[in-house]
Amino acid sequence: MDLTPDDIRGHDFPVGLRGYDTGAVRAFLDEVAEAFEHVLTEAGKPLSPDMLYDLVGQEVAAVLHNAQSVASGLAQQAEASANELRERAARMVEEARTEEQAIRQESGGLLATAQRDRETLLEDALLRQEAVARAEVQVRQAAEQIGIWLESAERSFAGIRAKMPDPEVTKWLLEVERAPGGEAAGPK
Repeated sequence: MDLTPDDIRGHDFPVGLRGYDTGAVRAFLDEVAEAFEHVLTEAGKPLSPDMLYDLVGQEVAAVLHNAQSVASGLAQQAEASANELRERAARMVEEARTEEQAIRQESGGLLATAQRDRETLLEDALLRQEAVARAEVQVRQAAEQIGIWLESAERSFAGIRAKMPDPEVTKWLLEVERAPGGEAAGPK
């Protein structure tokens, strides 16, 4: 098979996911084609396929070696970035755990305080309720006692009233006592 400079320039390589930079490959093929064209022009005849493969093989090997070292460098950078991300994620997880523990401790303290306050308020409410119940009993007893005293006072007052003379007579007696000589006109 005879190889021409146009064959070299027009040759296509399949490109994979991590394939070669097609622009760089195309530029290299152009250089190889020009060199090949120069050799052909100087020699005056086409090179044999073995000579072509040797000439192109050295250049392709250099490109492959360069691509391999670039890929190796990219892999190392990717690994370093991944390690850094893993370390950062581990720090973030640790910080989150620390913060969670602090929140749990704080909320536990708040809950304990709230429960103590609740118990204190309940005890206070019960004491007040008992005090109100005692006060109600005392008010009822006092009302009953006052009722008894009122009834007794009304009976006493009625008894006193029954024993009192007519108000006109009482008035006359008072006037007699105040009058000089003890005499006053009789009741009207």
